[in-house]
Amino acid sequence: MNRIAIILVVLVAAAALFFVTTLGNTKDDFEAGAKVFRIPLDNDPKTLDPIKVTDVDSDGMCQKLYNTLIRLDKDLRPQPELCTEMPVWDATEKSFTFKLRTDVRFHNGRPMTARDVKYSWERLLDANESARPVILKSVVGAQELLERKAEKCAGLEIVDEHTFKVRLLKEDPIFLIQISMVNAAVIPEEAVLEAQAAHKTFSAQPVGTGPFKLSRWDYGRRIVLRRHETYFKGAPKIDGMICELVPEPQTRLEKFMKGEFHVSDIPFGRLKVLEQEHPELIQTNSSLRTNYLGLLLNRKTDDGTIVPVEPLGTNLKLRQAINHAVNRQYICETILEGQGIPAQSVLPPGLAGHDPEIKGWSYDVEKAKALLAEAGYPEGKGLKEFDFYYRKDPDIEQTALAIQNNLGAIGVKVNLRSLEWNAFLEKVYKDPPEMFFLGWVADYPDAENFIDWLFHTSQWGEPGNETRYHNPEVDKLLEEARTTMDSNARLKLLNRAEKIIVEQDVGWVLLYWKVNKILLSKSAKGVAEQLCPLDVGHGLNHVDFSKVDLE
Repeated sequence: MNRIAIILVVLVAAAALFFVTTLGNTKDDFEAGAKVFRIPLDNDPKTLDPIKVTDVDSDGMCQKLYNTLIRLDKDLRPQPELCTEMPVWDATEKSFTFKLRTDVRFHNGRPMTARDVKYSWERLLDANESARPVILKSVVGAQELLERKAEKCAGLEIVDEHTFKVRLLKEDPIFLIQISMVNAAVIPEEAVLEAQAAHKTFSAQPVGTGPFKLSRWDYGRRIVLRRHETYFKGAPKIDGMICELVPEPQTRLEKFMKGEFHVSDIPFGRLKVLEQEHPELIQTNSSLRTNYLGLLLNRKTDDGTIVPVEPLGTNLKLRQAINHAVNRQYICETILEGQGIPAQSVLPPGLAGHDPEIKGWSYDVEKAKALLAEAGYPEGKGLKEFDFYYRKDPDIEQTALAIQNNLGAIGVKVNLRSLEWNAFLEKVYKDPPEMFFLGWVADYPDAENFIDWLFHTSQWGEPGNETRYHNPEVDKLLEEARTTMDSNARLKLLNRAEKIIVEQDVGWVLLYWKVNKILLSKSAKGVAEQLCPLDVGHGLNHVDFSKVDLE
């Protein structure tokens, strides 16, 4: 064996050790008769560090490990979580004061204090580590800390051990719902330092206050959670959770039907049969999710100059042709079996600000061909072939194939490229392909979370604007909306921006709004009644598992 081969073997062994995270007992088997809720995972979470969460899979796991000061209830209304009551706005000081619970303990046994909240939120403002500093954009001193012009955030104040004050630049109508995002979860500083001392990431050995704590993470296989016995809401009724990686939708369904899982998604092509044979197992809930075909519009040069990408970013007629070529109705009715509604706007139905008057893009092959010719590519002649990336998944592949056929029918040739979820995200974030399939699920129930996060120039890449959309007029409208307190006036600004994005700039190829349908075991109690519009798929992200039981 040569020297390079030996090094590779050592590196592989080290990687295997790194990705198997065990806290405490190395045996993750539960005792006979233990109540263990079993969930299939499509993918491994990208991270278990709350400040780095940007995807649904990571969010779902982190929701079980951490808590935030404020939590949204089933009706998406903010409620106190780590605080004893909802904070009252002090118009004179421009501040919120949070009275923290005194009975909250971290997984390591230490009581939570105001110092932990301050540490966690200043960590969220670390530009080198955090993916979501925008959550605290309205806090006094946040920008200075983010730009490293200050060592601490001036607007975060420890009043006493269980009182925490936040001063804002001005009143912010959505601040309290933004801090309900798992990114704003409270963690203990010593756990981060211990991970660093062990040359590990906090994601590999997370410590939170949530109803469950990480017992084991066998990367590529499963995640085992055990209940937090001193959880402030009372120890969960179930002993733990096993989240097993099962990439194939059909296999997930088969395991569910055998009783190996308590929940499952419904593979494409199986809904109608299941509705006939097992309607009692199907749970349906509306969701705030929009799926789209992303087109790369711009790039930045080495000196930071924004330049349009040829030809998708420079040719409006080409983007219009692609939009008219896609048969959304077929995707929704035939492939999704009704689990989708053709999308005409970025904002999904059910979200304040959704505008049914926005003119989306109809399926019109002849118009698409005419526009392609006007774009300078009659029948696609002279047009490059595009690589179309999507997450490796048999169900998603069916949608990708349909889009490939739709575009091919007008002369636009695309090559399908699938990647595992984390590799796909890395590609989109850091080396964006010209075409890709993605969806956006509301982090919090406000139009800003879609229009601002997905289209403002400051949000390029991982924060949300993956197509690298750029329009100074839209940026100006969004910035004005950020500082507008009147709800109606604010929504009008966001709607004006949305109309420009959809009708004028054709910033996305809108596909469908997701209708969430899952299978839920009869033995799972306390789940169905908690499902809310932020729950998409079978990860049960926003279900409070401290209230869940198994019969």
